[in-house]
Amino acid sequence: MFNREKELMLLGLEPDKKSYKGVMLFLLVYLGATLFAALLTSPSYWFVQWLHSVHPSGLTEYLLGKRLDIYFNRLRYLPILIGIPYMMNKLGLFSVSNLGLKFERESLKIFCKYFLFGVLLAGFVFAFQFIFCDVSYSHKSAGKVLSVLFSAALSAVVVGILEEVVFRSLIFRSFYTAFTPVAALLFTSLFFAYKHFKVPSRVFKSLNGDTGFDVGFLVAYYDSVGIFETFSAIIFISLTVFGAMLTLVYMRTKNLWASVAVHSGIVFMMLSYKKLFRIAHDDNLIWIFGTNRMTDGIISIFIMLGFIVMFLSFSNPKKRNKTE
Repeated sequence: MFNREKELMLLGLEPDKKSYKGVMLFLLVYLGATLFAALLTSPSYWFVQWLHSVHPSGLTEYLLGKRLDIYFNRLRYLPILIGIPYMMNKLGLFSVSNLGLKFERESLKIFCKYFLFGVLLAGFVFAFQFIFCDVSYSHKSAGKVLSVLFSAALSAVVVGILEEVVFRSLIFRSFYTAFTPVAALLFTSLFFAYKHFKVPSRVFKSLNGDTGFDVGFLVAYYDSVGIFETFSAIIFISLTVFGAMLTLVYMRTKNLWASVAVHSGIVFMMLSYKKLFRIAHDDNLIWIFGTNRMTDGIISIFIMLGFIVMFLSFSNPKKRNKTE
């Protein structure tokens, strides 16, 4: 698994070849989107101020009430929404087949199998909370429960597809084509954890009232290093292990539906659990068993590491089938 394989190489390259094109495109999109947002955050806010002065409305008043980091994030989406399809086209990923998302019966089987695994994995974590923590049911009606489950399933699949296309099919394969599989796995997992850290709003409140041209660059700076304001080693390690697990699933199966399914299954359980159950926050137990976020307790780290060890202990299914 840790030797380069043609199925995961981009640009049709053989495993003994390397190309930095994907890495350069990734940096171009990511850093370019940040620079774009930094440059236009203040002018966008000035435009709303001017529009409100000449034609005040509920919309302009609403927009003026938004923090500048909200402007920054929305502006950053624009080049990303353009850059990702451009990157996919340049790397030969502008098809569901090349992305690893073929719509066929075998893919459905793989999705169901790995979705169930994701549900069971998250279920193990929450089971420990039921045993050792104060967890109570929120007493919703049967109709409300079904609505929660349907909404959670839909959201989980959408999140799973979007994040796996970006992190596994684009970022991981770009680094896989440029460097060693281990280096690509490590970078993708660390970046996955980094991007899932939410910068606390209080970090940006110091910018309230500041509408100078440089404010966009200040937001970009805080957005880059602000996670260290509330950094948690447990959450970062847990998210890194989670990202590594998803990448290993993808590396082994060569099918993006597998990592999408695991991702979706875990998110489905997290969203459902959050809506249907309440867990009392005990500071003495949270670091061990976590909350409904699942990634804030060490128990989830050990369970995912246990899966990774088990996963790596099995032989490659393709090789096993050939011997049979």
